[in-house]
Amino acid sequence: MKKRHLFAGILACALTLTLAACGLSGSDVTTYIQGELDCTYKGQYSQEYLDLVDGMTEEDAKQQYEDNAQAEAQRLLNYLEVFYPNDEVNERATQLVKDIYAKAQYSVGEGNKLQGGDFAVEVILSPIEVFHLIPDETYAEIWSQVCADNGTTPDEASTLSEADYQELDAEYALRMIEKVEQVLPQATYGQDQSVMLQLKLDGDYYSLVSSGWTTLDDMVIDYTGDYM
Repeated sequence: MKKRHLFAGILACALTLTLAACGLSGSDVTTYIQGELDCTYKGQYSQEYLDLVDGMTEEDAKQQYEDNAQAEAQRLLNYLEVFYPNDEVNERATQLVKDIYAKAQYSVGEGNKLQGGDFAVEVILSPIEVFHLIPDETYAEIWSQVCADNGTTPDEASTLSEADYQELDAEYALRMIEKVEQVLPQATYGQDQSVMLQLKLDGDYYSLVSSGWTTLDDMVIDYTGDYM
């Protein structure tokens, strides 16, 4: 059992990037998807990727990486049952996400043009498995220890002032982040997953259909061991 009820409902960052339709080939689509993955999860981008995306700059690519890491950090903190993260906790969690993302493994197939003009491309993703290395009882044990170190108990913590409770929450968050950091070198990969991504033609531009990307994004870090 974990120490508190898990909040759910963190959504992946929406993608609004577009590609000019004129002359776009299957190879271009592969380059775009590879670039999108590298930019989002590794903070890397090629000139070919930047040239394909309408209006994309190096600063835009860097910001996309930061935005996604910060959004994923909130999902990670919710999984760890951290509800009142302060700036220090958010920064540590974002860096932890980047460290986990650095282990991301994926391969991109050739883009195929469909009837009607849309493109489809298969991505093979290896989900990152790290949270199974932390036993379920660890969450409650660390929460109890944080409470004890601050002269209270888990039962009494709910009666504290909001400010005092937030301090406990932040201390718990930092200890749990440290736990994940400690086991990260032992991370493995789950069973490879196939995800079909689609670029939809809309007038003179293509855009990535968000549902497929959200499915992929949810698999990159396997919080609950669904793919082991």
